[in-house]
Amino acid sequence: MRTDCRRPQAQSAATADPSRAEQRGKVKQSPAFNLLARLERHADQVWRFTADHRVPFTNNLAERDIRMPKLKQKVSGCFRSLDGLDAFCTIRFYLATLRKQSRPLFEALVHAFAGNVLSPMPAE
Repeated sequence: MRTDCRRPQAQSAATADPSRAEQRGKVKQSPAFNLLARLERHADQVWRFTADHRVPFTNNLAERDIRMPKLKQKVSGCFRSLDGLDAFCTIRFYLATLRKQSRPLFEALVHAFAGNVLSPMPAE
């Protein structure tokens, strides 16, 4: 595990508050301690991008995918119907998938309006 080299320093800096030792119940841990414990519990997922190069370093792409629907919801307040929400999400995520695959969006829209929707599945 990559966190092993700094573990003693981090644990000493992230120890619980000793003044609460005499109080009953679960002692509240510091945010640093909680972060260290979470990183240790999920180390295989945290460092997965170093072993599997298909996994991106950040999740920015996923966050960008949901930005537009959240912005639309913020501006208009809500979608007027579930059908409208479903149509918006279908079109938006179809185009986002094609963009991630570096496929031409305009061509995909032309085919879609002609009744021949291109499959968003990657060609293998």
